[in-house]
Amino acid sequence: MHRAPRRSRPSPLLAAGAVALVAGTALLALGSRAVVDPGAPDAGALTHHVDVSYAATADPAVYQDGQLITGDPVFVQLNPSVDVHVRYEVSGEGAGKAEGVLGLNARLSAGNGWQRVVPLDPGQDFQGAGAGLRASLDLVALRDVITAAEQRTGVAEGSYRLELEPTVDGTVDGTAIELTSPVAFRLQGGQLVLDVADHPRGEPVTGTSTQASPGAPQQTPRLQLAGASLDAGTVQLAGWGCLALAAVLGGVGLLGRRDPWSRLGRPVLTVASGGVPDGTVRTASLDELLDLARRYDRPVLHVPGAEQSNYLVEEAGVWYLHVTSPQHSKRVRWSDRPGGLPSWVATAPTASQD
Repeated sequence: MHRAPRRSRPSPLLAAGAVALVAGTALLALGSRAVVDPGAPDAGALTHHVDVSYAATADPAVYQDGQLITGDPVFVQLNPSVDVHVRYEVSGEGAGKAEGVLGLNARLSAGNGWQRVVPLDPGQDFQGAGAGLRASLDLVALRDVITAAEQRTGVAEGSYRLELEPTVDGTVDGTAIELTSPVAFRLQGGQLVLDVADHPRGEPVTGTSTQASPGAPQQTPRLQLAGASLDAGTVQLAGWGCLALAAVLGGVGLLGRRDPWSRLGRPVLTVASGGVPDGTVRTASLDELLDLARRYDRPVLHVPGAEQSNYLVEEAGVWYLHVTSPQHSKRVRWSDRPGGLPSWVATAPTASQD
């Protein structure tokens, strides 16, 4: 009776390799989408805070309680000068080792690119995480600088910009301090106006800047996935690992598919002697014979001989034969196969065709 052929089962190694390939590709794609979180705190970063304020005793008919404070316009005719207060603080790893000189400059500039820097305080030495200074801003002297430039050039801009620039020439644990926190004003028509939108009266103008502290690691891109934050480098490393595993599994699986003996469901049976049955159908190649045995789950009979070896498979009463020379054979120990098969030795040829 003719038996239905068995369905070809996919190689477990090739199936596992395909899964590893898909997983590796997905991990690499996810890792490439990772970004540095701008809101994440930079471990070990130094944070510089600078507060700038100004004040003066003023005409009570113009200013509340006779006090000119930060946020008020300064009328040069009433207050030719104001006191400027600067407070500097640094926080972060190694902040206590900060040292240097805190200074203050006034930078005048015009829309045409002209500018002039006027030092207001040559500098105050400090050690530690904080420092402060007090300087006088002489508005008449600044106006004289502008007037002299206009007279020499014959060009009057009319409106100028004044920036109070706190400067820190120092280090934190050997790393140079990077500080840029200017406070801008408009100087026009005999008055100085703070150029900071919606600034509350009486509050100092605060500037903040950050820089990496000595030896602080740089932030690495991270991937946000299902509420978890994953390092992009780790994700991509896992992806490359999966691709390498897929290559190994695929290579081993393909090598296994090339050896037809490894895909037989039953062992090769060696027959001590016997002739070839009448009506035997001879196959064109050994691979065809082994494929027939695999598809119909039939044993392969090996009849060794001095001049040739015969391999036979029976299916539905028909014998199929392939003949190969002894030098194309190799020894296979089937007792080592799993499943509790009895210990005996059979002769099996290589996968090459006769």
